[in-house]
Amino acid sequence: MTPARQNKPPCTLDPKAKALFQSCQRMLGAVDGNLPWPAEASSSASGQGSVFMVISAASGEGRTTAAASMGWALGPVARTLLVDAHTEVAGLSALFGVDHEPGLTEVLCDQAEPDDLVRLTERAGLHILPAGNTSDSAAAVYRQSGFTDVLGRLRRDWDRIIFDTPPFLDQPDASVLARHMDGAVLVVSSEETHRAVASLVKERLESAQGALVGVVLNQRRLHIPNWIYRAL
Repeated sequence: MTPARQNKPPCTLDPKAKALFQSCQRMLGAVDGNLPWPAEASSSASGQGSVFMVISAASGEGRTTAAASMGWALGPVARTLLVDAHTEVAGLSALFGVDHEPGLTEVLCDQAEPDDLVRLTERAGLHILPAGNTSDSAAAVYRQSGFTDVLGRLRRDWDRIIFDTPPFLDQPDASVLARHMDGAVLVVSSEETHRAVASLVKERLESAQGALVGVVLNQRRLHIPNWIYRAL
C-alpha cells in the first residue's frame, strides 16, 4: 500500500457539514453492510479494493452529500478514498474545503500522480482526490485512455473508493463510468424523484453495463416527531 504524500495539513470540514455526516453515520453504516465489499479487513493489501459510484437522476437530490457521508462513515473501518468525479462542478471538493485543482483531471491526463494530490481529511481513514481542471467535460475526463490504469492503481492503494459523479440523466456521459465500477448507489429525493425517473436511471445504468447495488432515500420528510421514530 502506497501512502498518500502529504505536504498540507488535513482539510477541515465546515461544522454544519460535519454535524450532517455524523447524523447520517448510522444509516450509511447500514448501507455499507449491504454493499459487496471484499471480505478482507484490508482489501488493498491484495489489490482488491472496491470501487463504487454514487449517482442521482438530476441535480439537487443530495448525491454529493450522500457520497461524502458514506466516506465519513466508512473511513474508520478501512482506508477510504472519495473521488470528486463531477469535474464541471467540483462540489465534493468544495464541501471539504479543498482546492479543486489539481486533481482527477490532471491524474488522468498524466500530469500528476494520485499520491501527490490526495488530501487527508480530519476523519480517520478518509481521504479525498479533488476534481481537477473544471473546464474539461466529464465525458472527456472519463474517456481518457489512462482511466483503467489509474483505477487499477487506486484499487491497489485503497480499500474502498467512492466516486461522486455528475447527475445521471442531466449528463448521460456519466454512464461511461458505470462499466468500470463494482456497483452504483442511487440517491433519490423523497417525494420529489418520481418512480419512473428512478426506473429510467436503473435501465440506463444496466444498459451501460453497470449494476445498481443500493438506494439511499434522501430528504425524507417526517410526519411524526423524530423521537417517536427512534423509539420504534
